[in-house]
Amino acid sequence: MMEVRGGRKHAEEWINGVFDDQNKTQVSQCLNDIDKMTSWTGPTVTGIVTDIYVSDIQEKGKTYRLYHVSAGKFGTGKTCTLFFIEDDTFNAANVIGVYQHTGSKTYSAQWKSEYYDLSNTITL
Repeated sequence: MMEVRGGRKHAEEWINGVFDDQNKTQVSQCLNDIDKMTSWTGPTVTGIVTDIYVSDIQEKGKTYRLYHVSAGKFGTGKTCTLFFIEDDTFNAANVIGVYQHTGSKTYSAQWKSEYYDLSNTITL
């Protein structure tokens, strides 16, 4: 099983704070999906059914695979999308972007790491 770097409880509290505690169910579902992951094999992650690979990204000359999980119905304001990379040092998911699902394939940043080049709006 995969876990979020820093632990589930800390991650859930912090991400809920990004949404002012308005999307707790959706945040919990996203973290559940990450918890279900059992292995990373390139762009394929086993343990969950959806295709979550987004693209490769660069940071300080190192390539990371960017993944995402979403919960909630877009357009309702009750959504959560987490963009994350594998943290190979800790064998954990490192959340680098917290987004609102605003269109069928469009996501708007609520928070993003300053260390990775993520857009304010991502369209897949």
